[in-house]
Amino acid sequence: MSDLETDRLDRYWVRISMCREVYENAHIERVNETVKNQYLNRMVISSEKELRQKVDQVMAAYNTKRPHRSLQGMTPAGYEAHLAGVPMQQRVPMKIYTTHNADPTDPNQLKLMFT
Repeated sequence: MSDLETDRLDRYWVRISMCREVYENAHIERVNETVKNQYLNRMVISSEKELRQKVDQVMAAYNTKRPHRSLQGMTPAGYEAHLAGVPMQQRVPMKIYTTHNADPTDPNQLKLMFT
């Protein structure tokens, strides 16, 4: 992103990142990529109002109708409901690595790979 774009966003109080750590941002960027490329880019949208409506519809479909392989084939809403019924001590821990808890002996742990 250019300085000009960043300055413009700052002027309108638009947050550029959804997260505090760049490594955490990858998760939301993955969702954004799916929403834009698998849904919105295939639609004809002619106004901001229509875009807002379509985004609401897409997010509802993404969260309640689309099964996710990483969630054992459940939707995000279904997985959240499932997880609510699992006692904390029985939940499988998920480790999210940031600069604060990275293993300094593993040089590839926080490496960003582009293919």
